[in-house]
Amino acid sequence: MASSDNEKPAKSPVCIITGGASGMGLAVAEHLWQLGWNVTIIDVNEESGKEIAAAHGDSALFFKANVADYEELSVTFAKTWDRWGRLDAVFGNAGIGDRISFYKPQPDRADGTPPKPSTAVIDIDLLGPIYCAYLGFHFFRKNPDKSGKLIFTSSMAGIYPGPTIPLYTASKHGVVGLTRALAQQLRELGEPVTVNCICPGLVHTGLTKIYSFTTPEEYITPVSTIITAFMRFIDDSSRTGQAAECSGENIHYRVQPEWSDDKAEFLGNGGLAKAMKQHNVKLY
Repeated sequence: MASSDNEKPAKSPVCIITGGASGMGLAVAEHLWQLGWNVTIIDVNEESGKEIAAAHGDSALFFKANVADYEELSVTFAKTWDRWGRLDAVFGNAGIGDRISFYKPQPDRADGTPPKPSTAVIDIDLLGPIYCAYLGFHFFRKNPDKSGKLIFTSSMAGIYPGPTIPLYTASKHGVVGLTRALAQQLRELGEPVTVNCICPGLVHTGLTKIYSFTTPEEYITPVSTIITAFMRFIDDSSRTGQAAECSGENIHYRVQPEWSDDKAEFLGNGGLAKAMKQHNVKLY
């Protein structure tokens, strides 16, 4: 039965997972279902998504949506709220890899410039999490206590350079930066929402199958490590702004670099924001 403003919210917590029909997203969804959660999975794989949701009955919803399309994604959040009347967590997990070789020489067009490169990986891997955050905050604030847990999938490529996959690397670095920026500001605003990200090594998923068969098994990160990192963020509200690097069975919490000097700290640690507020200067 759908929930409305006149009905009580579901008793069990609710999570939205993008990229939830396979890989890490599905593994986390299955774990949450075992714990009694209600889960909405969002994916472009309609056949698998429908089968998975059907197997979990009333505790599951599936929507086919492109996370880089705000209108498509916003509908899934609204329908999740209509169904259960609450939203406790969002796992912005959908991702793809680079679609082009950035270094490959390209032919000239008529004007002597190369063809426009595909930026789909930026749209899915960075714009998608931005939309998840924006929508998540909106619906978290509808909860009676206005709380929520926002968790993104970044990557080790969000910490280290990935020379052969530069656009993927850029997007995943962006997710780590987004995590830290959002967490810091929400903490200063006093909002009870935590923001964290998971930075996996090589996990057996559809995205990584091209690498998996050439990688020694001891260098593969089991999906159980991802689930552990995810649940730590769910269970501990004191954790926010953290990047959990998952390497094998190890989880390393990677802190931001130290401030280089007092000038950098002034700019990045609230000094500039306080000065602007003091002088009534508004960004937007």
